[in-house]
Amino acid sequence: MLSKGIHIMALFFCILCLMNLGCAQTNIRLSDERDYEEYKRGFDQKFTAHFPVKISASSQSCEMFSDKNEKKNDFILMLYENGISQNEINHVLDKNKDKVVAEYKASDSCLLIVNRFETKETLDNPDLRVKIDSSLIHRECYQKKYPVPNFVNYGGSLHDSFMIYVLESEKINSWERKFGMGPAPQMPDPWKNGFSRGIAISKEKKTVIYWTVIW
Repeated sequence: MLSKGIHIMALFFCILCLMNLGCAQTNIRLSDERDYEEYKRGFDQKFTAHFPVKISASSQSCEMFSDKNEKKNDFILMLYENGISQNEINHVLDKNKDKVVAEYKASDSCLLIVNRFETKETLDNPDLRVKIDSSLIHRECYQKKYPVPNFVNYGGSLHDSFMIYVLESEKINSWERKFGMGPAPQMPDPWKNGFSRGIAISKEKKTVIYWTVIW
């Protein structure tokens, strides 16, 4: 009887542990959702229309990155979802396939990157001078390319397994009135001001990145 009683108590204790673990996971998820909504509200819905309504339930971890720096022509919002199931990745691809205006491999040697010369150090320390190589601003191979973000906050750069999908991109005459930004010194004509939004996906890394960038 004593052995049976101990067994029942142990089982009851395990159930309590599982209940507490479930609550902890739920709290983390709810906290993420609140942070996520707060980040999104910082941008016009036009720029975040492709972002998911809620963070994927299949993601093992997620991160947000947001920055608004008029002096650097750098308004950016990113959602990184890691450990995404292949079914979920396929769902994201199917959902957006008719909206894609361009797709590029992360390994492409001629990507038109917004603020390509920014580094983690220059973003964290606005007073640091950015070293600009003018030969990389005006290149013939940019002619039919759409701008994509500088993924410097994602481990410095994207893994070669990533595909970058541009869903919308537009040249703007000036962001001076709306955002207080002048022409971007790191961008070629006629992309001195504009915006791009899209997603980046790596099936190998099981990662989906939703992004929008304004410069």
